[in-house]
Amino acid sequence: MKSIAKDLMLEALKTIIKTKKKTLGKITVNDIVEEADISKQTFYNYFHDKYDLFSYSVITVLHDNLMTSEKNACNFQETILNYYRTVIDEKNFYRSFIRDVSAREQIFSCIMEFSSSYFHRKALEKYGEGCVPEDVMLAIRYCSVGNAKLVIDWMMEQMERAPETMADITFRCIPPMLLPLV
Repeated sequence: MKSIAKDLMLEALKTIIKTKKKTLGKITVNDIVEEADISKQTFYNYFHDKYDLFSYSVITVLHDNLMTSEKNACNFQETILNYYRTVIDEKNFYRSFIRDVSAREQIFSCIMEFSSSYFHRKALEKYGEGCVPEDVMLAIRYCSVGNAKLVIDWMMEQMERAPETMADITFRCIPPMLLPLV
C-alpha cells in the first residue's frame, strides 16, 4: 500500500529532476524534503537514504507506467506503444536514472518481469495450467530479456527513435511461436 508521504517524496524528486535539472548525484535529502514540504524525520521513516528513494522511485514509476500501458490497450502491440509513449512523457525522469548501473538493472528487471508475466498469462489462457510447452516457456524468457534490452538501449541512446518505431521493432522481434499469444 502506497503512503501519501512516499508519493509526496516521489513527486518532489520528479519535480527536482524536471525543474531544477539536477542530476541524481547532486540531489540531496534536503532538496527532497524541502520540495515535498516534509520533515527529514518523515523522510527517514520511509527511506534509509536518497538512494533508497531513488530505487523506490524507479520501480514505482516504471511499474505504474507498465500497468497503465497494459490497462489502456487492447493487445500487446498497443501495450508496447503505450509504454514507449509513457516513457517519453517521463523522459527527464528516466534519463536521470538510466546512467546509474543499479537503476538500469532495476529497470531491466522490471521490464523483463512484466513482459514475462504478460506472455505467461497469455500462455496459460491458451494452453492451461501445467500444459504450457517447454519451448514456449523458453521463448517467453528469451523474448522478455530481449524486450527489456531494447528499452534499456533506447533509453541509453537518449530515446531518439520515435515510440512508434520502437513499438514496431519490439513487436517484430517477438518469436513466431509467441505471436499466437498476442
